Amino acid sequence: MTTPRVKDNDRDETPAPVKSTIEVDCGGSAFMSIVDPRSFRDGGVEWRLRYGSAHSVRFIAAGLVESYDYLLSNEITKAESVRLLTLLRNARLAALQASEKSQ
Repeated sequence: MTTPRVKDNDRDETPAPVKSTIEVDCGGSAFMSIVDPRSFRDGGVEWRLRYGSAHSVRFIAAGLVESYDYLLSNEITKAESVRLLTLLRNARLAALQASEKSQ
């Protein structure tokens, strides 16, 4: 299972939610971003985009869209897309399990 690496907040005048995203190592020095499910306690990226300061999470949102678009693109095979999606899901699950153990 991939150990999730947590991305730091982008530098802006309005701080983004702590641990907004998880950077997942996909092999071959490639990384993809997913929303850290633990960030929902503090509103998370989606809430900030809809109701808060979208400016403060613009780079985080751009990274998430880039990762999502890559999964859907014709640049990779369906099998590779499934492999990457499995890695992303495993990282999300690992983050939730780590959060439960620390409570």
